[in-house]
Amino acid sequence: MNKYVGYFRVSTKKQDYGLDAQRAAVENFIQSKGGEIVSVFSEKESGKNAERPELKKAIEQCKKTGANLIIAKLDRLSREVAFLFNLKAELDRAGVGIVCCDLPDLNTLTLGIFATMAQHERELISKRTKEGLAVARAKGKKIGASIPVPEPVRKSGNEAMKKKSVEYYQNIKKLASKFRQNGMTYKEIALFLNDTGHKTVLGSEFQSSTVYRILGKKRREYPKPLIYQIRKMYENGRSLTEIAKTINNDGYKTITGKKFQYYTVEQILRKYCGINKKTPPTAKQ
Repeated sequence: MNKYVGYFRVSTKKQDYGLDAQRAAVENFIQSKGGEIVSVFSEKESGKNAERPELKKAIEQCKKTGANLIIAKLDRLSREVAFLFNLKAELDRAGVGIVCCDLPDLNTLTLGIFATMAQHERELISKRTKEGLAVARAKGKKIGASIPVPEPVRKSGNEAMKKKSVEYYQNIKKLASKFRQNGMTYKEIALFLNDTGHKTVLGSEFQSSTVYRILGKKRREYPKPLIYQIRKMYENGRSLTEIAKTINNDGYKTITGKKFQYYTVEQILRKYCGINKKTPPTAKQ
């Protein structure tokens, strides 16, 4: 069975959804091709930064276990041609490879082509950004951080926004409650609200999580026996994929009623057990 070490990256701290999308892409790829995830690493760093702690850990884990490094998209590693070729050479020397979900036939030739395209795209983005800033400055617009808002003013603004939000969502809450009574999911309600032209108080589209909060639902938590079981399996050296399979076979479901995946196990270990390392420790002999 093929073994993989997953690596996921987003550029900013506001892109958590991007990490989830990458995890899902990798999970779907492995389910279709076969194999298992032995460990995963994720971080919020710019692709321009060659010194990424979690990427280094992922590479070392590949060398240690003989697992291939798997990514959702090539640009999650880097948009720099030289960086990608150096990384490939390093992994080749260790006898492991790079698997890219959106480029399943990745080789030296395709890596060169797509890496060059990615670097060119990054250079164009940088050029357009600089040109846009220059135009903005020429028009007299201020570029840079705004003046910090005093704490009393910030609190007053938050309270006013909260009051406005409660008033704004009163009718939507009544409508959503009726839909829930009729068996509609939060996602279906969000889609209905968007299709009928409704917007959130900030003018955005509704998400299932938005509907959940409007209805005043408290976030469900995983039972303590399950958390304890996951932690013990982790400490005994079981891989994230193996842990997910075991608790699925025991009849457990996620908070949303779905089967457990390796990244769900990773999230539980981080949130409930304070374990930030994605690599299971070696089992005691």
